[in-house]
Amino acid sequence: MRDNRVTMKGCNMKHFVPGKGGGISRRKALTAAGGLGAGVAGLALVGCGDNSSSSNKTATMQPGGSKTAAASATSAPKKGGTLKLGSVSDLLWENMPYEQNPKSTVNRYMVYDNLFRYDTVDLKPTPRLAESYKFNGDQTELTIQLRQGITFHNGQPIDGNAVVAGFNSLTAKDTPTSQVQGLAKAYVDHVTAPDATHATFFLKRPGMLIFDMFHNWPFADAKDIPNLKNGGLPNGSGPFKVTAATPKSGGKMEAFTTFWKAPLLDGVDYKVYPDASSLAIAVQSGAVDFTSDLTIDDAIRFGKQSGFKVQNDKGFSFDECFGMNVKADTLSDPRVRQALYHAMDRSQVVETVFLGQSDPLYSMWPKGTPAYESRYDTDPFDIAKAKQLLSAAGMADGTPEIDVYVQDFDKQSQQILTLYQQTAKKAGINLTAKVTERAVFLPMFLKGTIKGAYHEQFGFNTMHPDSLFVMNFQVRIPNSCNFDTPEYEKFQKDIAEAADESARKTLYASFNKLWDEQMWDFLICNVKTQWLTTSKVGGFTLSDYGTPSMETLSLS
Repeated sequence: MRDNRVTMKGCNMKHFVPGKGGGISRRKALTAAGGLGAGVAGLALVGCGDNSSSSNKTATMQPGGSKTAAASATSAPKKGGTLKLGSVSDLLWENMPYEQNPKSTVNRYMVYDNLFRYDTVDLKPTPRLAESYKFNGDQTELTIQLRQGITFHNGQPIDGNAVVAGFNSLTAKDTPTSQVQGLAKAYVDHVTAPDATHATFFLKRPGMLIFDMFHNWPFADAKDIPNLKNGGLPNGSGPFKVTAATPKSGGKMEAFTTFWKAPLLDGVDYKVYPDASSLAIAVQSGAVDFTSDLTIDDAIRFGKQSGFKVQNDKGFSFDECFGMNVKADTLSDPRVRQALYHAMDRSQVVETVFLGQSDPLYSMWPKGTPAYESRYDTDPFDIAKAKQLLSAAGMADGTPEIDVYVQDFDKQSQQILTLYQQTAKKAGINLTAKVTERAVFLPMFLKGTIKGAYHEQFGFNTMHPDSLFVMNFQVRIPNSCNFDTPEYEKFQKDIAEAADESARKTLYASFNKLWDEQMWDFLICNVKTQWLTTSKVGGFTLSDYGTPSMETLSLS
């Protein structure tokens, strides 16, 4: 528990591949300094991301990494042309459209659209395929009105029956587990179609929580799912229609001109590159106009060159975090867990690993979200405080070795852990890195059998807080940290039964207090994506949640 309380901002997993050029000496020095011990020499250079204000402005990376508001267009956008998009991700839909892999972000927002979406952190829904909504008196039923005349790419109508079929497909037992599926099952009992232009959602939890589901739901043709599983092209709902796709090569998309907001481009040429280094070379040669898959090193390098613009999103997709199994011997004492919280130098992590293109996080919630409390938003780094807590726990001479599990592919997490080992040692905390294959790590993480601590990614803390308690494997019950006290079990029951926002607000405060005292998981920094466009690309904007507006893109 900290002395001065005044935050944590806020998982999808993202794997960056190192690029060439733009090397940073501090990172190389970190690698050379010993890394994580035997078998982990030569950590790859990787980069990540920020939560900031609720403005719709995008940040532009300037030489040296500083940011200014993106300039607005000075002339009417030009129609036509084909965008050359480069990516290290294939055009695949086996687990689409419901899976939310960060590497498919551009793919998702070109091919699919949402009924509603969040553009700003104030959680006000923006109409997309649906144009309006209305609750009944106690907000247990929500009726949405669809735009008239909208269709899927094959011309089939997007109507009330399509919404019912889509929801039933999303929640079907044989549909692969996805982020949006969990929200749908938690918040909605069933859906009906009163007529062609309306659909009514009967809610398990009343109020605005359902819009978290809409934001995460790429709206798809339910009848198209078997086709996707067999390798077919998607029958989407978004601004671009896929006309060709070749595995590990790319594909072509053409403008869906009857989309409710017709795109300005004629089409998109999607090219897959084997790694981020190859992608950077293609950007430099002019073969790519648009990408979000550069390493942070290359993004900074291009941001210093004329002819390119690099914009960071606000880091609302996921964060870096440190979790602890509260039933492991040393970590069973909350004072030890609090000491670990105070021994993390987040500013050092941001500057050394992420080259300043990230924000340190102190509490669980970003500013502007319903559970945020400013008293939990101060930097807790304090070696003296960590030593004091260890002494109170009977470990004044230092802790036994604490195993920290990190995945072998996640080089940036390995770099963070290297720094953490150094600062924690100053407090008397002894951390041992356990670099583990994903196939071994993931089952332990999901079952809560990690014998010690772990470094992972953290998400669902930037929308309605209830979604965190439903979806996040480190916070819900059961969870990866084995935190399941009677008090916390009661909280989970109470939040699920809360009748309105007033009741939820009181419960959010009780959660914050419990988290501050028990500290079974804490955040380190947020993760941003760097979006590059060449000077001939116009109309590129990002929402607070990092959603690109693909239909507004144009070429000069």
